[in-house]
Amino acid sequence: MDSLSDEPPPPFINFLPKTASTSSFYEMPREPRLKLLVAANGPKEVAYAQAIAIRLSKEPKISIKVIVDDLTHRLTQEFPAYANRPLRPFASSYLSSSFSAGSPSGSSSATTVADVECAQRRAFELVAWADLLVLAPIDADHLARMMAGTTDTLLLEVLRSWDASKRILLVPGMSTHMWENPVTKRQISKLNRKWQWVRVLPPILWHYNLPASAGGNSGGSAAATATSTPTTSTPSMALTSSSLAYAAASSSQSRKRIVEWSGFPELIGIIKNHADLLSLGHDVDITASLTNGFAAPNVSASSSDAEDDASESESESESESEAIAGAKTKTKKAKTKTKTKKSKHHKTRAHLPPEIWSIILEMTGDWELAQALNVYTRLPLPTSAGWRRQPRDVGDQLTVFMHELEWTLLTADTKLICDKLSQAPATIHDLSALAIKLIFKFSLTDVLTYIEAHCPLVFRNFDGKTVPTKASAYYGKTEILDWWVRSPSFLEKQYDAGALDGASKNGFVHVLEWWRRSGLPLKYTEAALEQASAKGHVRVLDWWREAASSPSSMSMSPSLSGFNYNYGLTTPNNNNSGFGMASPNTGSEHTDVSFPVVLKPGRSLLCAAQYGQADAIRWWEESGINAGHQDSICKVASRWGQVEVLELWRTLRGDDKITFNRQVLVEPTTHSHISVLNWWKDYAHGCLPGMRMHASAELQQHQPHRAGKQVEYRTMDIEEALEDALGDPTAVRRWWAENGLNLGLGTSEWMKARYL
Repeated sequence: MDSLSDEPPPPFINFLPKTASTSSFYEMPREPRLKLLVAANGPKEVAYAQAIAIRLSKEPKISIKVIVDDLTHRLTQEFPAYANRPLRPFASSYLSSSFSAGSPSGSSSATTVADVECAQRRAFELVAWADLLVLAPIDADHLARMMAGTTDTLLLEVLRSWDASKRILLVPGMSTHMWENPVTKRQISKLNRKWQWVRVLPPILWHYNLPASAGGNSGGSAAATATSTPTTSTPSMALTSSSLAYAAASSSQSRKRIVEWSGFPELIGIIKNHADLLSLGHDVDITASLTNGFAAPNVSASSSDAEDDASESESESESESEAIAGAKTKTKKAKTKTKTKKSKHHKTRAHLPPEIWSIILEMTGDWELAQALNVYTRLPLPTSAGWRRQPRDVGDQLTVFMHELEWTLLTADTKLICDKLSQAPATIHDLSALAIKLIFKFSLTDVLTYIEAHCPLVFRNFDGKTVPTKASAYYGKTEILDWWVRSPSFLEKQYDAGALDGASKNGFVHVLEWWRRSGLPLKYTEAALEQASAKGHVRVLDWWREAASSPSSMSMSPSLSGFNYNYGLTTPNNNNSGFGMASPNTGSEHTDVSFPVVLKPGRSLLCAAQYGQADAIRWWEESGINAGHQDSICKVASRWGQVEVLELWRTLRGDDKITFNRQVLVEPTTHSHISVLNWWKDYAHGCLPGMRMHASAELQQHQPHRAGKQVEYRTMDIEEALEDALGDPTAVRRWWAENGLNLGLGTSEWMKARYL
């Protein structure tokens, strides 16, 4: 473009949707998605992997990648799919290439060093990406190679690199003779005993059926053939055109391959349950006001009052099942027996009317808590959380039992729950995500102990990091962590940075202190301080500073150690202190081993500026810690419309010492933040509170009306921002028209710097 031309530039084409300026993609709640890697080896077994991927492709909680021997058109079109190509030794590759010199096909079929490097990099990326691996199926050859640690295919490279804290669902695929062979039985037994991260599911078995004229036993009867033919609900094993031609040309001794597998629905259900467990707790949101010094209510003292008061006036819902009503009746009788004992140890205290408790719980919107406390509310049944009056499949014994167990867990009565678990079917190997949620929410550690003793496979099928991550990051339950650290089911103590990062995000200082006293290495990332700053959890920031300043000392300052932070529930029938707060120093078996804590500020200042956390910004400035990114505070605050942050930063840094550029006017123009534009205009004109009195004498002499820096903009940038404006740009266009923007200038004038 000729800069000397007087013609205006072409209009800026706007490709962005017109939405409200207050909406932000980053502010929308993001539910985590299970990263599922589906793999199968064998040319005919591709159909099973494809059926699994297609069946789960519509699930919003699951994202899928596929590894198969032969890539189909549909797989490559709908999913990121990779060929399970063989990785030959380098020497044989070069040898094969030399023998096929002069043959184009020979040189292209050989595996080169670059191919091996590419496959190894691909395997590394897939292992880091995936949360769950499904092998459906894996043949006998690959099963033996996997257990031997061989890495001569892409799939075996993935299996050799797999993180043992993540689970593998393994479906063997072989003939009935192979499955009954002692070698296979020994391999499966070893997987069950020593490969704790591998869960073996019912196999896909096949055999060949002889025609009636051939006689003999081919491994399956005519009746078995009729019932084992794959239906539309299972992957089809149709004969190819070549096999049909062979069958037509062969004699009456030709055989037909029959595949038997009834585990497809079970596999799909297990995968969906893993996805539900991964998203467990992400609906928990702890406000900063509960953790930054406000006196939290004494829930332990008042919760029993709520139960007693509510039990006198609560009317049971007519649609509630008789079993739940009976369970609540037993709970009330148990409370009546212990009421006289409690009165001897507790002083007389005021009782809140049940109507007040109803209002409180309706404001929280916690239907589960209201049911556990026997408080009447008008809250609807939260079907979006998985609750329903009747089981999904009345004819399925396991589904009916899980439905009844969930409602029994809602009573928070350990004895009732354990009695119900004693009636569990022998085939139970998983608990629903809703059941796990209630166990964590109500700190049912005795129930966990019972499950560990009587249903040990339940915890083996867990992702190794589920318990510490959920208890630390989302529910703040040190009682669950105490149980986990002593549990023989989790001897390896698998956990990652998600536990401490999540605890910092939700303000669980007592959980952070538990980890520091646990004797386990502290795993955390920059997200710990970034999320705490974004949420405004100043007490969390205090804890990190105290921990970093005294890495070898286990004592904390009185301001941190004398405050209870457990805002979750403990159950009245779980040998705990009742519904209320637990001490941060739970568990007397913690060691005195301490690991050095290194602060990782990351982008904490920018996160606090984005979410308008003025207290967190003030804390970082007064702490003396160099958090970095100070030069971008004004830009980020202007982008997100945080006028309070701009004013605070000006107060902390001084009128003439804040750093900014032209983007502080471009970004709020794009997002229609009129309040930010007004603040910058007042700053440029020296009209903000206290600006004149803080101006230097020299500055007051030359520019008595100005105490800050000049705020620069270019007409070209503002015009593009107006074209890009989100929502209705009328108001922001009017603002600029009233403040000197002239769009009728030539191109050379559009590039010149102007000032508010």
